[in-house]
Formats: sequence, structure tokens, C-alpha cells
Amino acid sequence: EIIRYLDLDLDDKEDFFLFTKNSKELSPVALKKAIEDKPDSKSLFLAYKWTIRVNEKLKELKDPQIFENAKETLKMFASKVDYIGVSTANRDAIIHDWKVGKVIDYFAYIGSQEDGIKSEIIKNVLNKGYKKENVVMVGDAPSDYLAAKENDIRFFPIIPSREKESLIELREAIIKLLDHSFDDRYQQELLDRFNKSLIG
Repeated sequence: EIIRYLDLDLDDKEDFFLFTKNSKELSPVALKKAIEDKPDSKSLFLAYKWTIRVNEKLKELKDPQIFENAKETLKMFASKVDYIGVSTANRDAIIHDWKVGKVIDYFAYIGSQEDGIKSEIIKNVLNKGYKKENVVMVGDAPSDYLAAKENDIRFFPIIPSREKESLIELREAIIKLLDHSFDDRYQQELLDRFNKSLIG
């Protein structure tokens, strides 16, 4: 994504695109193995360096603050739902952050960059027996919505700069999911609100 976004002039960009498409995980370990297979690939080497640097920077960050109302909302439905973490961050960073925030014990499973892209993590979770109509993806980015859409599940947006309010509104969405009233009309209302926030 960084190569495409920056439009870097690399002759072997296709190496990286094929890696992101075919690799079972998007991690430094997987990139290192890909480089061993193609040691002259500049795009793979750049991606590896960038990934290592990002992970190092994450370790340097101060302990994160869990958004207000997050823990309360998680606790409210803990006995009725399974929480699954879906993230492109590395597993160690997620575990550290959620331990510090004292929310990790609410999660039945955590999917990270070692498990692949978000849509693949969701697909693997669904394969464990969860019915699509009983699953909602909660996220704050277009990529979260796309991952949900690809797996034909519901999506609840956390609105940037309105995280505290969104986490309270999430309670209504979970109730609707539980009583099977999370319908297409409600979904569209959420998406309209999300899209409006993205365009300012």
C-alpha cells in the first residue's frame, strides 16, 4: 500500500503486490522469507524495512489510552457476545496495548498482521461457525468497512473525533444485532453517517 500510495518508481513493484495478494500473513517474518526467494527485489526490501521501522516506532510510543466508554461497552455485553480483535498491527503491540488498557480479557481471539489482512481474519473467524447475520465489524476506517463488506457482515463505524459518543451508540447496535433488528435500513443510516464524517 505504501508503494502504491507514494507511487514509487520501482521496476519490481509487482513483486510486492503479488506478496500482499498471495501471502497468508503480512508480517516482517513473511516479508523476510519472500526476500529470500527474491533477494534482488527492491520493493520487497523497502516494504520489509518500512515494516520493521513501524514496529520499532510502535514500541517507542507511550502507553495508549483506551477510548472513554470502550471498557464499559465491552463489559456490558461480555456475557452475551464473543469479541474478536481484528487488526493489522503486530500481535505483541496489540497484546501490550490492550493489557495496559485492561480490555484484553474481554476478547475471545485476536487477529493481527501475522494472520493476514483484515478480510482474511474475518473469513477465518466465520469458518469457526459464526453465522454472518450475527456478526458485526466495528471499525474507524474505510478498510474496516471493505473487510466487512467482502465477508457479507454488518459494519458499525466509530466516527473519528467522536469515538466516545460512537462507543455509546455501539450499545444500540449490539442490542439490534442480538434481537435481529440490525436491518439494511439501519446499516445504511450508519454508513451515511460514516461517509459524511470522512468528507468533512
